Amino acid sequence: MALISKLFAVALALTPVSTAMAAEFSVVNSSGVTLDHFYMVPCAAPHWGANQLEKYPIVHSRVYTVTHLVPGCYDMMVVLPGGNECAVAGVKVHGSMAWVISRSTWVQARVNACSSVSNFVSVASRPLQPMEP
Repeated sequence: MALISKLFAVALALTPVSTAMAAEFSVVNSSGVTLDHFYMVPCAAPHWGANQLEKYPIVHSRVYTVTHLVPGCYDMMVVLPGGNECAVAGVKVHGSMAWVISRSTWVQARVNACSSVSNFVSVASRPLQPMEP
């Protein structure tokens, strides 16, 4: 039953949304380095899914926006230079929201302290891609 609930949540998040109801989430890069790994999945998704920045890295002082999202709960992760991960869970996305990735985010990721990111909590480890059966 839990698997069905998780699959339903993922399917709902991937369902097209009318522009009036849709949310958007921006990643603002003020870290001083280029960001090329950002993951955003519905809460409780079994894996991180696709890298949102695979084709569109964010250079310093630029923004990447994920649009047409179903408003709701999302888990997110950014991978900073050196493989340092900052993952947060339970972000209630609605309207237009943003996560500013700064130099302090990089420091927090290096010491595994992303739970101190305002309004975010750390999320458990999960695989980047679905595991093959």
